[in-house]
Amino acid sequence: MIVATLLSWLVAILAIVAGIFVVIAGGIWHEFAPVEDSRPTIALWGGVGLFGLGVLLFGANVWELFQ
Repeated sequence: MIVATLLSWLVAILAIVAGIFVVIAGGIWHEFAPVEDSRPTIALWGGVGLFGLGVLLFGANVWELFQ
């Protein structure tokens, strides 16, 4: 039980960190990409999605901790 909880915390933190890095990379790419290129926008939304997933997992862990 403790190992599963620690692993879920680790996944939540890694998802948040990955989301932040993807948003930063997408923003940098957006500066240098052609205007017609929609991949930076996809990268930005992917980063936001990863960040959101991490926040949801983190919130679920905190909720379970205080039950």
